[in-house]
Amino acid sequence: MSLVQLDVSDMPKVPMMDKWVHFVFHCVLASLLSISLYREWGVVVIRTVYVITLIFSILYGGAIELMQDQLTVSRHADGYDMLANTFGGVVGMAIMSILKLYAKPE
Repeated sequence: MSLVQLDVSDMPKVPMMDKWVHFVFHCVLASLLSISLYREWGVVVIRTVYVITLIFSILYGGAIELMQDQLTVSRHADGYDMLANTFGGVVGMAIMSILKLYAKPE
């Protein structure tokens, strides 16, 4: 949702822009969630952090897709959106693996 309506007619056309948006959103979501959990729980449960992050990303993306399909008349669920969500979550966790070197557990 947005409070500002943009005129997109002048914007360049990017192939599969919707899928890129899903990918980037879930990449950022997974990175921030996993870094937060890592800082809270520490290195002892790093695998649990990865599992929770991936499951949350997939379930959240799936819930949004189902709500689009069931609760709106102008939108529908898309399996490719789910795929982009999942890849974004995986890449977000990979980014977390790199950033955890700088995010010390408390």
